[in-house]
Amino acid sequence: MPFEALAKKGRRLHYVYLLESLNSAGEHYVGVTNNLTLRLKEHNAGKSAYTSPFKPWRIATYVAFAKKRLW
Repeated sequence: MPFEALAKKGRRLHYVYLLESLNSAGEHYVGVTNNLTLRLKEHNAGKSAYTSPFKPWRIATYVAFAKKRLW
């Protein structure tokens, strides 16, 4: 994924992401993380109480930010 290239350059990025359930049409989840790859694995492993019933998930889209706080 494109965000991995920036992370490898030593930049700590923060992500707002939208997940889409592969098994439950219409189920979406919005989250924030600083490790998008790990967070998706956690959602698909059932480690989130809300998202667990609707797994597996895929990343529909995300936005990366260099700063956690924008204001």
